Amino acid sequence: PPCHMLNLQVTAYPAINNSTNHILLILVCGLSCFLFWSFWRLWRQGQTSKITQRALQAETAFRRSMENSMVLGMRALDMTGRIIYVNPAFCHMTGLNESELIGKSPPFPYWPKANLDQLNHYLTLTLQGAAPSAGFQGPIQRKDGTIFYAQMEISPLIDANDKQIGWMGSMSDITESKRAREELALAYARFTTLLESLDASVSVLSPISATLLFANRYYQQFFHNEARGHLELCKLDTTQVNEDMDNFYEDATATPPFSESIRAASAAREMYLRMRTTATAREV
Repeated sequence: PPCHMLNLQVTAYPAINNSTNHILLILVCGLSCFLFWSFWRLWRQGQTSKITQRALQAETAFRRSMENSMVLGMRALDMTGRIIYVNPAFCHMTGLNESELIGKSPPFPYWPKANLDQLNHYLTLTLQGAAPSAGFQGPIQRKDGTIFYAQMEISPLIDANDKQIGWMGSMSDITESKRAREELALAYARFTTLLESLDASVSVLSPISATLLFANRYYQQFFHNEARGHLELCKLDTTQVNEDMDNFYEDATATPPFSESIRAASAAREMYLRMRTTATAREV
């Protein structure tokens, strides 16, 4: 009826064995623990990533310092012959910077125009995997136009999955050594020509065994390529010398007795001492 209010209050009491509430409470606690564990794992992973990144930066800096201190020029080609890497030493040798070399395909800017066919042949052998183990030698042109001779050694470039992704080459300047070898060869040729033109017998005997190391034309006319003439000219008993040398080689290969090897070596040494003392200028 009007002016008469009725208030109804309802209170719900959970049952004593209400398992649903317990399961929800366990799930909330489990999710909270999982959340804290996830935060802890993320923090540990972040710390590990920082340590790994610092180690990687240190390794990269160390390798970069090694790369910058190398005197050999390093160049990497992909499987098609395009340059994918050069180190500072290679840039210093050619006078070209990295941007002028990376991505270039043959003919390369450091190839002399007069030797394009030769260098292109070397590159073809490299890409075919038929490069010699001793490498190649050829002229290289600097950016200023000067030429130097280089030794290039080639090896396969393998990635972390043991798959070949290109070819790695090391280049060294051999201009001075090549010039020295050429001068030595010319000097040897002149010296040999002089000895061959003499009307006198010239022969050289090994100090270790009775082996003829050199004999000129005049010597070979009389004694061919035998050491007998050298020993006879020195007034030595060739039969005794050969016996001493045969005993020396036989005893040297045998292990016991050591005294016989020593005696044979002493006999051979005495033979050469006699040769030096008796090899005087005289008529034979």
